[in-house]
Amino acid sequence: MQPEKPTQRASGPPRDNRRFGAPGGAVETAASSHTRRRSMAANVRSDRHSNASVLLNAVSGGNLSPTKASVWKIWDKAMQGFGVHTSMWTMAWDPAGAERAVAAAVKYKMDFIEIALLNAPAVDAAHSRALLEKHNLPAVCSLGLPRGVWASHNPDGAIDYLKVVIDKTAEIGALALSGVTFGGIGERTGLPPTKKEYDNVARALTAAAKHAKSRGILFGIEPVNRYETHLINTGWQAVEMVERVGADNMFIHLDTYHMNIEEKGAANGILDARKYLKYIHLSESDRGVPGSGNCPWDEIYATLAAVDFKGGLAMESFINMPPELAYGLSVWRPVARDEEEVMTNGLSFLRNKARQYKLI
Repeated sequence: MQPEKPTQRASGPPRDNRRFGAPGGAVETAASSHTRRRSMAANVRSDRHSNASVLLNAVSGGNLSPTKASVWKIWDKAMQGFGVHTSMWTMAWDPAGAERAVAAAVKYKMDFIEIALLNAPAVDAAHSRALLEKHNLPAVCSLGLPRGVWASHNPDGAIDYLKVVIDKTAEIGALALSGVTFGGIGERTGLPPTKKEYDNVARALTAAAKHAKSRGILFGIEPVNRYETHLINTGWQAVEMVERVGADNMFIHLDTYHMNIEEKGAANGILDARKYLKYIHLSESDRGVPGSGNCPWDEIYATLAAVDFKGGLAMESFINMPPELAYGLSVWRPVARDEEEVMTNGLSFLRNKARQYKLI
């Protein structure tokens, strides 16, 4: 059976000028929140990149004590600003693809990158780590599970596979593994999820989160739309799974493209997930150029500001992708003209909205 949806849900963003997230759980005014946010952002911007190599060394070199406080402190420092999914430039994280993607990210002044680990065992971790350290560029890794190790029916296989990917994430020096870590992209049975499927998923995620914690890595789950999975489609379903697993290094990773399909208003998806929300993909309704489609960007940004979101803002847009991934994502045509259109028009649009809502 599908988990029962929580009966108490916020109906929208706060209607007054107060914000959640003040120190000590208090409620602060919008003005004081803005002042505090700007002060923190200024401090972070001044030292984030100068300390990026230290952060990478701490994670991949084993110097990080895998405690809740230390891991989240590093995350909060590294994830300020804007990132980009490296599928913009490569779907193969080999040395050539890595160098091309990192060079482009530096060119566009990205604050971090998201690396798709579609073939983790083949990744040259030492090369990737050196490249990231050279450019002082924090990273997050992501994936969807291959068919043979979908957690819903092969939890042991999923655990073994996720451990390999988590180890590679740590060796690269990335801070987290996220994405469709609970299953496959394109995983659908044609029936509603069963209790056994959810039990299997929870068992796999529990073991994976534990292993990630031992490596000083944060571990996320990304709800995706009904056409890509039948398991976890919404923010509240992700909350149910995170709370069932109960790991303190686990977080929710939302995606505006999927939210535009599944949520009863983008604001509700953010409000439902806010307790565990640490990362969000900013992706247009057709996965193309942000600002050119139907995503309710003002609603999204206003709600992120209302919940005092402090996490990774990552642009995810696609131009070309391999057939196996295009099949899972149901992308059958080009959704953007070229890289320049996405990175110039789309990225500028997203950054300007973030400034408008005082998120950067």
